[in-house]
Amino acid sequence: MRDMATKNIKVSEVVYDTLENQKSGNETFDDVLRRILNLDPEIEDLAAYLPEELRKRSRELVDFINGLEDFEIEVERDANDGYDHVRFVSPNTGLTIARIRFGEGWVMTDYRGRRGDMREISSFAAGNSEDLGLNIEIEDGWEDIKEENRKKILGAYRKWGKEK
Repeated sequence: MRDMATKNIKVSEVVYDTLENQKSGNETFDDVLRRILNLDPEIEDLAAYLPEELRKRSRELVDFINGLEDFEIEVERDANDGYDHVRFVSPNTGLTIARIRFGEGWVMTDYRGRRGDMREISSFAAGNSEDLGLNIEIEDGWEDIKEENRKKILGAYRKWGKEK
């Protein structure tokens, strides 16, 4: 759930029931309205500064991670670290299990580590990006990127994604 000021609004029972029927998983009414009104940015918007091949791979990575478990996807603009995120949240615990961070010219994936902190899995960038610790050439290492993400994220889900 987002930290924000709240307002109460009056709606008819028909509107309430319609919104209730639009909810999926642990969505709140705020989440439903944001989705219906297109208030959250699209994932493609987050990757706007990436070259075409990197945008394509980013979309594939989002779909790949989302297919690992029954995640809720949240898009967060300009998070506390200054980057845009796609977060993969466990509907059971509400915890972020994995995230993809988008910068200008690079993408980085993180998972929830053993101690509960977010830890880097992989990163890939356009051209030479010296500020990244791990830069895998996309064409040569795409299957490696996916496999490393799969292992780390499924482990994080086993530890942090199931109700105790």
